[in-house]
Amino acid sequence: MQRIPALQSVAQNPPHPEILPGHPPHDTTRQQVITYLSFPRQRRGQAAPASSSSLHKRFLSSLSCACCLLFSSACSSGRQSAAQQQQKMVAAGGGHGGGADDGMVVDYRGNPVDKSKTGGWLGAGLILGTELAERVCVMGISMNLVTYLVGDLHLSNAKSANIVTNFMGTLNLLALVGGFLADAKLGRYLTIAISATIAATGVSLLTVDTMVPGMRPPPCADVRGAGAHLRCEPARGGQLAMLYAALYTVAAGAGGLKANVSGFGSDQFDGGDPREERAMVFFFNRFYFCISLGSLFAVTVLVYVQDNVGRGWGYGVSAVAMVLAVAVLVAGTPKYRYRRPEGSPLTVIGRVLATAWRKRRLPLPADAGELHGYHTSKVTVKAEMDTSYREEAEDDNSVRPLANTARKSKSCMVLDEMNEWSK
Repeated sequence: MQRIPALQSVAQNPPHPEILPGHPPHDTTRQQVITYLSFPRQRRGQAAPASSSSLHKRFLSSLSCACCLLFSSACSSGRQSAAQQQQKMVAAGGGHGGGADDGMVVDYRGNPVDKSKTGGWLGAGLILGTELAERVCVMGISMNLVTYLVGDLHLSNAKSANIVTNFMGTLNLLALVGGFLADAKLGRYLTIAISATIAATGVSLLTVDTMVPGMRPPPCADVRGAGAHLRCEPARGGQLAMLYAALYTVAAGAGGLKANVSGFGSDQFDGGDPREERAMVFFFNRFYFCISLGSLFAVTVLVYVQDNVGRGWGYGVSAVAMVLAVAVLVAGTPKYRYRRPEGSPLTVIGRVLATAWRKRRLPLPADAGELHGYHTSKVTVKAEMDTSYREEAEDDNSVRPLANTARKSKSCMVLDEMNEWSK
């Protein structure tokens, strides 16, 4: 029976005695594993002929060592990446302290921030008030709007539900526009201030619309006779126009708030300062608590007021909450930390698509190196390195010394050694 060459090599050249026979121990060092994977083909003194069972066990042991090395390499790479990232943060000063953020986080006058006077929980607390008011406003409108449309405006159930879903869908889509404006030009603070003002204007219009009698159709008439029924005239024309204007004004303002409030709150903390980093985690906990608290207040207290006291009073509470939120936000202007706009990724994507369409008729160059940014692309650099490693592996028919393989990734080294065994 002819032996597989790789098994013959294992039988004739027993590897390091500390890791054979059997699987490598748990405390096996990386050097021992690498030694096992790259042991030379000839040693002084030939070992006794091994049985088929022994060869099988040694072959399985070699595969086990390869798996151990791959796992160890992955863990080591993860630790090294985390350590390098931490060193970069420390070298950069972390967060607002300098480095990549140097000059990007400023106070309201455009000067470098003074952490003792700006940001922290004082600025973040004012921002949480804006989010609380936004939840009261939006949930107070959307949760009970169908009953108003059906009962007071005499619209059908299907049309009423369609109006509410269109309102909420537009609100969430406009959040994309709010995020784009904040990143590209206005910044988060200015976007939030403008959006909150728009939302306050919209809910104020809705309050007026529900309180003015002319904005509602006349009550249903009781028709007498054999086919007695209630004849209800649905809202038309200007009555619906006022309603739509108020709803979509609220959607425009709330969309801008939804996209930027949490980001502006996190800007008030320095991620490079361990104490402020922990405070940032608590900020997000309190942020979602405010969302839940505002929603709870809207679906209980406000719905009760709207059904039992009056629509105008219920929407009036939401309008007052938004106006107070705008006043509190603006009053805290000197206490915030501001991150300057760095440009939106959507702008870069749009430029690439526009340029690709404009140059769609140009011939494709024969040499890919003529393409713009080809040699500086990270993907290209990695592909070239992988290609060079592959070509070097094909040219070299012997096991490389450890010093030559050290410049490769650990996974590539294991694959190369396993390829040598299969020859």
